[in-house]
Amino acid sequence: MSVHPYEAHLGARALVAAGARPWSAFTARWPEWTAGTPAYGSVCVRHDPNAAVAYAAARAGDAAALDAYLAVSQRNWADAGRPPPWTVDDSGFRALAASAGPPAEPPPRSP
Repeated sequence: MSVHPYEAHLGARALVAAGARPWSAFTARWPEWTAGTPAYGSVCVRHDPNAAVAYAAARAGDAAALDAYLAVSQRNWADAGRPPPWTVDDSGFRALAASAGPPAEPPPRSP
């Protein structure tokens, strides 16, 4: 089922209200977000926010989804020279997501 990200957000709100964690609820409604590509050539309401969602994945600690998005966007956009409809907004959020990454494991405590 292909769902627009904003529809996924709205559907996720109902799942959160039913007790699901927000990130889990969102990805349950839009599991294919990591493979998405920007559909419009400018930052606007209809431009898919996949790069911003990647930053949310990093903040949520979803390393598998973040790695998948970074690999797909590297292959489809960065390696290809960032052709339209890729935007500066996409590049900025992609870099932010890559630098934020999932939370690091705490160092082991010494006895």
